[in-house]
Amino acid sequence: MVNCAGILQSGQRVLDQNLDEDEALWRVNYRGTLLGCQVFGRVMATAGGGAILNVGSLASFAPLSLPAYTPGKHAVLASTEILAAELGPRGVRVNAVAPGYTLSDGLKARIAKGERNSDAIKATTALRRFVEPRDVAEAAMFLCSDRAASITGVTLPVDAGWLVQAPYAQYLQGNPIRPAPQPDWASETCPISDASTSTRASVMA
Repeated sequence: MVNCAGILQSGQRVLDQNLDEDEALWRVNYRGTLLGCQVFGRVMATAGGGAILNVGSLASFAPLSLPAYTPGKHAVLASTEILAAELGPRGVRVNAVAPGYTLSDGLKARIAKGERNSDAIKATTALRRFVEPRDVAEAAMFLCSDRAASITGVTLPVDAGWLVQAPYAQYLQGNPIRPAPQPDWASETCPISDASTSTRASVMA
């Protein structure tokens, strides 16, 4: 069972948070996820097995300026861990994925309108790319499959390296990353029959 319903929020300050919006986000993003886990968790526990997948966010790990969305996604991470411990003895696994900036139709539309800068977004990730919807689906399918039979209680970031890039880049202000220099032998053009070249080729492989 995949809990994938959710609503988004625009950036704002905690002191400006509208309580009606806060209630709506908690009702859908957290309590909707909780309800799905309760209903299907009972069924799976009775059956003696199953897999539940929740959808978290980068906001599950980082204090993004989304004062209702972020706490809700933190709560999804916590409930995923609690349920994994609670349902594990019944053979039920509970995990979550935490997507990064995913190139969804909604994000594409915002980029087309000039509301989002695609280059700036990609620059915040270690891989310098967007997450594709398929990337999130593949991670979800893995966590729900028998290949992940020993994995439970995990919230897996699918973020193209956003979580590692953000803190790493703090110490590189004014000193951007440059391509690593190649070793001298990388540009050599020795015959492939040469023993030293064969050894180097093996090492590179």
